[in-house]
Amino acid sequence: LVKVSSLPRLHPPAPTLPVLMTPEDSRQDVELIEKGVDADAMAGEACCRGRNEQDSFSSAEGARRMKSAIVASVVGNVLEWFDFGVFAFLAPQIGILFFPKADKVAGLLNTFVVFAGGFVIRPLGGVLLAHVGDVYGRKLALLLSVVGMAGSTFAMGCLPTYKDIGAMAPVLLCLLRLVQGLSVGGELVGSMVFAVESMSPGRQVLGGSLC
Repeated sequence: LVKVSSLPRLHPPAPTLPVLMTPEDSRQDVELIEKGVDADAMAGEACCRGRNEQDSFSSAEGARRMKSAIVASVVGNVLEWFDFGVFAFLAPQIGILFFPKADKVAGLLNTFVVFAGGFVIRPLGGVLLAHVGDVYGRKLALLLSVVGMAGSTFAMGCLPTYKDIGAMAPVLLCLLRLVQGLSVGGELVGSMVFAVESMSPGRQVLGGSLC
């Protein structure tokens, strides 16, 4: 048994008296509340103003980026397809210089076979440079396609003819034509994807259709 004297005695809490506020205290509280409301309103206006300025800046920056992407894609496609197609306009001269042992018609047909090689390998160029664009960025892929097309076209202009190096001339011509096909395939796919990714939502199809 536990002795009653060993238990702690519980004392009831002392009653608290209500604190009466004077009119002056009430007026000060009202002023503090009004100042807090004004500060919150000013902070909200500043936040809205900053958000609007940021939205306008981002929209202007986005419009400038979209225009740059479209112009770069269109100009790159025009230049590359010009280099790719000029081969057909010079087909008669190419047949005479690189296939002189064949008659005129056969030399022209041989030239167009080389011309078709660029179209055959073009999908492979799209796959390769699309992978480069996914891993290292679209700009690098487009740069590689432009450099490849310009370099191969320049090399064709400097290429020795059949009279100078024999059968190696048409072989080198075929190889350079394949490089052109790879480059134009990568340019077509890369510029289209680059334009679509640079456009704002709702305009991706429009940007892709211009390439």
